[in-house]
Amino acid sequence: MKRFTFFLIVCFLFKMNLSFCQVWIKTFDVQNNVYSKQIKEAYDGGFLIGADIGVGNYLKIGWIIKTDINGNTLWEKQLGNGSKMWELLGLDVTHDGGVVIAGTCDTLGDDYDPFVIKLNPCGEVEWCKIFRTPNYTDFGKMILSLPDGSFIFHIHSWGNDTLGQFIQLNHIDANGDIIWEQIYFPQDSVGYPYLESGLSLTPDNKIMISGKCYHTILGQSSPYWLWPILIKVDYSGETIWELPWGYTLPFSTQIGGEGFRSVQIDSTIFTAMSDYHWPGANFYSPCLIKTTSNGTEISYKDLIDSTSYGKASTISKLSDTILFIGSWYKKQNFQGLSVLKIDTSGHVLKQKVLNNSDWIPNDAIFTHDKKYLITAQDYINYNIFYLWKLNSDLEYDSIYTKPRVYDSLCPNPITSSTLYSTCDLATSVREPAFNTERVKMHLFPNPATTVLHVEMPECIQKNSKTEHLNVTTILHKWNKELQLRVFDFMGRQEFYKSVKPQEKEVILDVSSWQSGMYFFQLLYGDTVVAEAKGIVN
Repeated sequence: MKRFTFFLIVCFLFKMNLSFCQVWIKTFDVQNNVYSKQIKEAYDGGFLIGADIGVGNYLKIGWIIKTDINGNTLWEKQLGNGSKMWELLGLDVTHDGGVVIAGTCDTLGDDYDPFVIKLNPCGEVEWCKIFRTPNYTDFGKMILSLPDGSFIFHIHSWGNDTLGQFIQLNHIDANGDIIWEQIYFPQDSVGYPYLESGLSLTPDNKIMISGKCYHTILGQSSPYWLWPILIKVDYSGETIWELPWGYTLPFSTQIGGEGFRSVQIDSTIFTAMSDYHWPGANFYSPCLIKTTSNGTEISYKDLIDSTSYGKASTISKLSDTILFIGSWYKKQNFQGLSVLKIDTSGHVLKQKVLNNSDWIPNDAIFTHDKKYLITAQDYINYNIFYLWKLNSDLEYDSIYTKPRVYDSLCPNPITSSTLYSTCDLATSVREPAFNTERVKMHLFPNPATTVLHVEMPECIQKNSKTEHLNVTTILHKWNKELQLRVFDFMGRQEFYKSVKPQEKEVILDVSSWQSGMYFFQLLYGDTVVAEAKGIVN
């Protein structure tokens, strides 16, 4: 049975006006292992928490909790009953007042497959999509709502073939259908990128991904060190830049470690990380790293000195000059979870110790009125996670007594329930990359005498190579015109046509063409995406 506890200590009364000096802590306690994942502020001022509950050794139940402004539970939804895997790993609010959740399930077989579920403002399933990946163990990680109602969905794959491990972004529309997929295969210089830590929008409407990877020092073939990695992409799936942070040794001291969340202020990206100070160092520290919006390292700053171990796992922007860092560290006789209020140079202005145990922050946000929520996992007692609420001075927030209306977009009261849904099978992720028929241009009849039909590919596949990654981008939908060119055996252009996105076929009158072989070329922008050979008799 779930238990919810709220701690409140009232300090004093003054002239009949209530003033509070309370400990604002919300405890979520179940009989099984429980893991908090993300927090979001709802449209009505309440909060949504995404978590999952362990069942046995492997199975999990997704858990969505809606609270009021004071952290009191209004309703909750659970995914499944524990007979199958329904692990919730990502959550965001949607532009229509609903919720979108992402995670991993095993309802289609023995392999884990990513899923996305859209709930309407009443907490009802609007649609559910499973992205089938046979023979792969794939985890649906974070999900991000975009202003146009579409979503960016992050997948981490553990392949059991020669492709090994790689990561992927999916852009899906408001109905859960794939717009494009982008698959990152590491080159020899990068090993095992883990990009599940951060997914955010930048001020210039680009997508910033942050995480960690293994990479050699520039100019060396080994060993592989652990570094933060940042990748910036645009809405069309084009990679703008990627950076294994620090691998060129731009500073006098080598740093490395895990990258977590990022925020951008003006032209600077700030990322929270765990700094390992390799090689030979015997301490780890919560650290702030700074990067230009063009992907160049600026500086790093250890936030707490003389730590034996530490992580900075969340970062939130209070203003253009102040950041809040969720951290955990050990120092001499101290260990605990702490919120650091810092300036953009990394100087700690104030610190709030929330607990003296092994609780590492999982997520943190600022609300619309600049209140700070942070959730952490208890790594000693796995049956509990916590939610704290602070004001901008790092004091516990007040309890609000004015009545509020919640879930006003739903005509009826929302009740707690278990969600069972028949999920649609989305186009198998990566399937176009492995099934080349779907990305081919087809000609028929071939040979042709009078009329030749040119059938457009079902998907457009582009392969590119950045400094550190091989990138395969698969467009399921596109708005740009394709360019169809036909050349004769001597390389002279015989035919040219701009093909609109809705055109599935081009019919050519070849009755006047010279007999022989012709080369067909299809371009997306400046990139050749399909080629074919045809014969005219």
